[in-house]
Amino acid sequence: MFCFLECCSKHWVPNNMTKLDLRLKEQLMGQPLAYNLILKSISSHINTEHPSKALVLSLHGSTGTGKNFVAKHIVESLYRNGYRSKYARLYVASRDFMHHDEEHLQQYKDRIKHDIERATSGCQYATFVFDEVDKMPMKLLETILFYIDFHTPTYAQPIDFRKTIFIFLSNTGGKEINVIAQNNHFASIQRNNYNITEFQRALANAAFSEPGGLWHA
Repeated sequence: MFCFLECCSKHWVPNNMTKLDLRLKEQLMGQPLAYNLILKSISSHINTEHPSKALVLSLHGSTGTGKNFVAKHIVESLYRNGYRSKYARLYVASRDFMHHDEEHLQQYKDRIKHDIERATSGCQYATFVFDEVDKMPMKLLETILFYIDFHTPTYAQPIDFRKTIFIFLSNTGGKEINVIAQNNHFASIQRNNYNITEFQRALANAAFSEPGGLWHA
């Protein structure tokens, strides 16, 4: 099927893993853990006919470490129009969710629900990127978690959200990541030999101790 205007076809939503692989190999320097996990996770999710839940990627690190860079390449590999696709959304907390009073929070919640349901009803392979998620109020994150924890379509909610992808970009744990990388460098441990469990443990601790650390997620 070919659509002149964007639709959920292979032409407009190619889910091009080869393109993503090449981009990350050529431009994501010195981060083999991130490269392997991202490529494997997205490829597995897309190729699974009936995944149990939406895919969640949580990219952590200090400012300038490439989180937005990676998210951009993911979106541009999945959609011909990249972020201009009606099936991809980018939210920046300091821009899109500036106010934390109840009136604005309700407006933000309604917008998120509308965007997620509209995009996913048009294409099951929808992607939602939330930047500066550590600055987002808990109530907004709880709204998103409903779609992440979604299991089976029902009469009340017939849209299937299990093929969607949610990408969270956060500065949480940036200091801890830098300390581990520095210690590994001094111990002459090559990046290809980094222990992912060590990073996961540090990020989990940071999530509990830092404000906006997604501990409730």
